[in-house]
Amino acid sequence: MEALSDVMQPYKELVGSVAAIVTIGQMFSGSFICYDVYKQGSTRGITIAPFLGGVVMSLLNKAVGTSIRTLLLSLSCLKRMIKMAVIYFVFQREIIRNKSTEGLPFPIIFSGAIVTFMWLLYGIILKNKFLVIQNVVAVILCSIQLALFVIYPSKPAAKEKVKAKAKKAD
Repeated sequence: MEALSDVMQPYKELVGSVAAIVTIGQMFSGSFICYDVYKQGSTRGITIAPFLGGVVMSLLNKAVGTSIRTLLLSLSCLKRMIKMAVIYFVFQREIIRNKSTEGLPFPIIFSGAIVTFMWLLYGIILKNKFLVIQNVVAVILCSIQLALFVIYPSKPAAKEKVKAKAKKAD
C-alpha cells in the first residue's frame, strides 16, 4: 500500500475530485429506474427495494465509517459488519436460486462500484487505513453483485421458456 500511495501522490487532488464527482453522479443512478417507470407508464414489475437499499447503504456507509473511525475497528463494529454481510448474502442466494438478476438494479450497482473504487484509491493515496478497509469491503460486495450480472440473465429462465413456447405455438 505504501508504494502505491507514493506513486499516486501527484494525483491526490484529481482522485479526490473524481471520487466526489462520481459519488454525486451515483446518487442520480436511480433515475434510470424512474425512466423505466415513465416509459412503461406504471410501476408494475418495479420494486422500491433499490431506493430503500440506497438509503440504507448510505446510512450504513456513514455509520460504518463513523464507527470505524471512533471505535478503531472494535469487535462490536466487526460483529455488525458481519451481520450486514450475512443479510447481504441471503439476498444474493435468492438471486442465485432464481438464476436471474431481475431484482438487481444494474445502474446503481455499477455506479456504486465506480464510487467505492475511487474512494479506495483516495484512501490509498492518503494512507488512511480506515477509508481503505471500508471501501475494500464495498468494492468486494459490488464486484460480487456485478459478477451475478455476468453469470445470470436479467430475466428469469422460466419466463424465457414460456415466451419461447408461446412463439412456437403461434
